[in-house]
Amino acid sequence: MRKDKNKHLRTTNQSLFFKPEADDLTGGGSFTSSTHLNIMINRIIISLLFFAPFHIFGQNEDKNILLMRRVVKIVMIIFFLNFFILFTFSQNSDNIVSEYLKRVEHNMFGLEAVYNLKSKGDVEKLLLGDFNAPVECFIRPDNGIPSSLRLVKGSSFWYLEVKHISNFFGVKSALAAKYPTITDGSSASADEVHNNDAVYAKRTVESLTLYKVDTLSFPISNRFAEQLYERMVSLIVNFKVKGFPQTCLGCYAVSFRVVIDDEVWSLWIHAPKGGNVFKMFELCRQIMSDALLDNELNEAKYMTGLNSFEN
Repeated sequence: MRKDKNKHLRTTNQSLFFKPEADDLTGGGSFTSSTHLNIMINRIIISLLFFAPFHIFGQNEDKNILLMRRVVKIVMIIFFLNFFILFTFSQNSDNIVSEYLKRVEHNMFGLEAVYNLKSKGDVEKLLLGDFNAPVECFIRPDNGIPSSLRLVKGSSFWYLEVKHISNFFGVKSALAAKYPTITDGSSASADEVHNNDAVYAKRTVESLTLYKVDTLSFPISNRFAEQLYERMVSLIVNFKVKGFPQTCLGCYAVSFRVVIDDEVWSLWIHAPKGGNVFKMFELCRQIMSDALLDNELNEAKYMTGLNSFEN
């Protein structure tokens, strides 16, 4: 597809790497219906184990044995039912991640209708800080270049806007030389660790003033724009995880974001490894790579990827 020569088309009527506060959580730490059911079943088991013996105490020995066998049988049935319910509910999603945080907020606030950017961190705001687009994705590799894409409505067409920090490694190298750490590794003393933390903070603050953001814009079809929006909405709204958190030191983080009516829905994920969330990460990464390396997009390839998502 032909590259749009306009560097950055902004519209005023359009509605991470972020680390939201815990009290903003709307999905990540809440109980699910299966959790409540599991708690209820456990309470029934405890009640039978503790109160059944007192109920049958004092009756003749044969009846005691018969009743206790019945109680044990009931407890075992409930116990296995408990595992069955947990297993059944856990099949709702194949998403495997290290950490995640989902939040729902007002898209705009105040009398002047200012965009709500609280779910975006400082680096993400450099790329996506002027407004909340209908679809946004921000990828922050552990030691790679932060990049983003967003779906924007132009005057007569939809387009995908891809951004990245072009001088990322140059800035990191310059600031490492300007603000050197005392020592690295497990041998550092408490004072050295404190000093290094201060050095890293200086690098972070100054880097925000030195980063250079490059922007590419590509017109896309209405069909692709609608399909991308629908898949992203479904991904974020219906997102659930499977299994226990997977430990991953370093790795990458990705932020997905959509605007639904007057709300902005955000999903921050650390190290997605499976399910639709990983497919969306791979799709967005592929779009960014094609845009930055080849200066063109392949809608047919991306539509095939979107159609592979599980409902």
